[in-house]
Amino acid sequence: MSASKNRSYYSINLEIGERIRAARNRAGLRLDELAEVISKSPITMHGIETGKVGIKAAHVALIALALKCTVRSLFPKGMLR
Repeated sequence: MSASKNRSYYSINLEIGERIRAARNRAGLRLDELAEVISKSPITMHGIETGKVGIKAAHVALIALALKCTVRSLFPKGMLR
């Protein structure tokens, strides 16, 4: 079984959220500023960063643009090929 099949939906969301938070902090943006970029509320953005709310690929792309990072860097290793 591949590594991605061993991961739960929640653990993947959590890791993506942690990576988004780390990139946001490196970029010096507040949570509410990033939330505005993807047209979400700060509460939803917090849910994304804590893995409690799933995120669409389009939103990941917008976040990567705002944070000046790659989409790949926001996903767990081995998830994108």
